[in-house]
Amino acid sequence: MDVTEMVGRCKRGDSGAMAALYMAYSGKMMNTLRRIVGTDAVAADLLHDGFTSIGSLRDASRLEPWMQRIMTNLALRYMQAGGKSVSLDHAGDVIDESGGEENPAGIPFDRIIQMVDTLPD
Repeated sequence: MDVTEMVGRCKRGDSGAMAALYMAYSGKMMNTLRRIVGTDAVAADLLHDGFTSIGSLRDASRLEPWMQRIMTNLALRYMQAGGKSVSLDHAGDVIDESGGEENPAGIPFDRIIQMVDTLPD
């Protein structure tokens, strides 16, 4: 199953497609989250939250960068909230799929992802 088909099936509520998507991307997304929040338990919670927002993805060909941004946004919002839970309602507020917008601190998300990727495991 290709990515476009997988995303489409996820949006239609296909739990098998969601499981396949999770298996394919959860490891990399978990690493991103863990690097930002520092704990496996919080990262796992945010990972679950991030995957539930798949319905807002507009371009399936941009799945991985979109997921990286959603996960990074969730983790940054969690950290800004002082370790309190965050709402998914605002996970995509300061991003777009082109990567052109910046976060409230003025750092482009592409740069944040680059910085996170350089952190040790």
